[in-house]
Amino acid sequence: LGALEYKFWSTWCNGVGRPDLIEHQGAAPGTDGADQVEAVFLERTRAEWTTFADEHDCCLEPILSPAESFARAAADAGELPPTIDAVGPTGEPIPVPAPGLRFSRSPLATGGAAPRTGAHQSAATDPDSIWPTR
Repeated sequence: LGALEYKFWSTWCNGVGRPDLIEHQGAAPGTDGADQVEAVFLERTRAEWTTFADEHDCCLEPILSPAESFARAAADAGELPPTIDAVGPTGEPIPVPAPGLRFSRSPLATGGAAPRTGAHQSAATDPDSIWPTR
């Protein structure tokens, strides 16, 4: 839910039958207002919320997995763009759009996972080696 403007927020609150939540727009996480909004979201499935969003103009969209997002983009384009396989957080392959720029004699590299934080850090860029503690 991205109902930052009052008109979208009030549309959502009235649409779910909770006009009492209008006063809680922008409630901080962990507050009573935010907890009540979270409880409303737990009352419906993603499919039910998608139907709700189609019927109410309130800036509501489902959160998609990378695979769902890619499939939706491909469906919208009418064709599947070239892909490469990235490695997901648990080691599974995830198809992602291939870079738009390609060179004829340089094949696309596939299958590599993104480096972890600090994987390419050397002593020259290590803050402790530049600013040693004493």
